[in-house]
Amino acid sequence: MNWFFFSATLFMGFNVLDFYKPMWLYERLPYLYVAAGGVTIATLENAISLFSGGLLIMAGVHVWKMRRTDRRKIKIARQLRECRRLNRSR
Repeated sequence: MNWFFFSATLFMGFNVLDFYKPMWLYERLPYLYVAAGGVTIATLENAISLFSGGLLIMAGVHVWKMRRTDRRKIKIARQLRECRRLNRSR
């Protein structure tokens, strides 16, 4: 790790891995994780590949569930704001 990224992480709160991802890639990442895990399990035959493939599948499912939960919360919050706005206008 070079000095700039290390110091930026410590002093400015800059995350080295926090970079822009296009929306099409961002939305498909959980499915890519699951697919990569399935391919890893199907093609490689040792215990480490089974373990790493399982981790990839679990990571993909976890990311998908977190996004689904957050999107539901956002949808409910928007509906509540709309109801409150309508009730105030009466």
